[in-house]
Amino acid sequence: MGAIAGTFYFRKHQAVQLTDKDLLILADFTNQTGDGVFDSTLKEALAIQLEQSPMLQLVSDAELHSNLQYLGQVREQKITPELAQQLGQRLGVKAYLAGTIANLGSSYVISINAVNCATGEVFAREQVTAPDKTGVLPAVSSAATALRARLGEDEHRMGRDFP
Repeated sequence: MGAIAGTFYFRKHQAVQLTDKDLLILADFTNQTGDGVFDSTLKEALAIQLEQSPMLQLVSDAELHSNLQYLGQVREQKITPELAQQLGQRLGVKAYLAGTIANLGSSYVISINAVNCATGEVFAREQVTAPDKTGVLPAVSSAATALRARLGEDEHRMGRDFP
């Protein structure tokens, strides 16, 4: 009986395994800085980095926004982490990515979480600090590269062109 419970616990708490056939939802960044310049630029920067991956595929914003009506939301609604999880469950997507930016003195802390759509559990996380506003986009790029590796992409092939 204990072995069965142990096996169930182990399976339940295993990390999500992504393949090149799995789609991801990219939620809008949670901007805790009060600086409106970060409201859309960080999601766009992260999307550009993730689209370089041969393994990771994002659900298009058009598809996400067209499915919002089924959740009782307006099409123009921001994709919050909560909505990303609901959309993921609706669309059969394994995971979503949710980013946050916050001030830490004159620095900025950028966090990106990969979250299981079915359970809400974070299974991969990256956090980087930018020394100032001009360092935020390079920090997002760095976090995206590290997250791609955590999600199973071959680090030796990153940055190379793929057929």
